[in-house]
Amino acid sequence: MPPPFVYFAPAKINLTLRVVGRLPDGYHELESWMHKVQLFDTVSLQRAKPPGLILCCPDSDLPEDKGNLVYQAAVRFYQLIGEEPSLQITLEKHIPVAAGLGGGSSDCATVLMGLNELHGRPLSKDMLLAEGKQLGADVPFFIEDFCSARATGIGECLSPLPALPPCYIVLVNPGIAVSTGWVFAQLQGKIPLLDQYTEQSQKTSENSNYALTRGAKTYILGRASAEGGLPDLFNDLEKVTLSLHPEIELIKKKILSQGAIDALMSGSGSTVFGIFATEQSATKCRNSIQSSHPDWHVFVTQPLKGILKK
Repeated sequence: MPPPFVYFAPAKINLTLRVVGRLPDGYHELESWMHKVQLFDTVSLQRAKPPGLILCCPDSDLPEDKGNLVYQAAVRFYQLIGEEPSLQITLEKHIPVAAGLGGGSSDCATVLMGLNELHGRPLSKDMLLAEGKQLGADVPFFIEDFCSARATGIGECLSPLPALPPCYIVLVNPGIAVSTGWVFAQLQGKIPLLDQYTEQSQKTSENSNYALTRGAKTYILGRASAEGGLPDLFNDLEKVTLSLHPEIELIKKKILSQGAIDALMSGSGSTVFGIFATEQSATKCRNSIQSSHPDWHVFVTQPLKGILKK
């Protein structure tokens, strides 16, 4: 067989996540600052004979059939180009599963983009984004080539933001799988239906100094990043997940006690991240938490500045 094409699928964190309201279809409308980080799954695509589609997920409990988004993405790609697959996909997981880090969405996006490259780019970027949206609200973010974005709608409407200034990020996952559907279900009836954003409020650019308002506070995300600062972190889903998993509050306290600038739960959880000014302080935090909780997944990483391909 020919050698595989190898791609790296990055994780993400939500520096801010505000639930704006509930849409008529029952989905929740969000406003979030998402940022890719340097923690990667590895996706290998290899032409195979005879025709067929094989998915291998070594050293994980993930399904290796249509129950996996990666498999669904590959099937959909070949349906769109009108060909039968002759492919083996190997997915090596390093990003914790159901952890608020977007690993599944990133893997899905990487397969769509990788197959498109492998077959001579038969699908436009707009087509990839449309298919990605059908597979998951976060998938378009990982298809886009920018590393930082303001996400609105259900998370699929994206506007690029400047990357974070140099810093180090500690990710702590206690090994708890959190159902995003369950978390959002707890919000039903608690947030009134809001009007759609006006076209003007949706507009932004890489240099925009727009504001996200939550109660009496205003977070100037674009300005904070452009000027080398950090925003105040907030996540409207944190209290909901905390009600079921109080360990998250313990993790935040541990990270902050180690000198983090700030700490927050990412997405619907259960991963908590802390932002540190130096690699030394981040490594010290990682070592301290890992020694006291050896069964937790603890990483030191940095903001991603681009997409890597081997």
